[in-house]
Amino acid sequence: MSEIVVRPLAQSDHADWRRLWTDYLTFYETKLPEEVYAITWKRLFTTGEFEPKGFIATLDGKAVGLTHYLYHRS
Repeated sequence: MSEIVVRPLAQSDHADWRRLWTDYLTFYETKLPEEVYAITWKRLFTTGEFEPKGFIATLDGKAVGLTHYLYHRS
């Protein structure tokens, strides 16, 4: 039986992340400039308590999902 693995994004996930995020934006009929892709990817790996982070989900070694999250001060 196959198992979905969810783990933090790694620098080596860039191509899969870009494909999945592009698919997400396409589904919602949205486009973003190339600069936004580059800035977002960079920010996902910036250290800091309130910087965005991400996870990627794989199934049989293939990336099938992603999420971005951001901690908010309460």
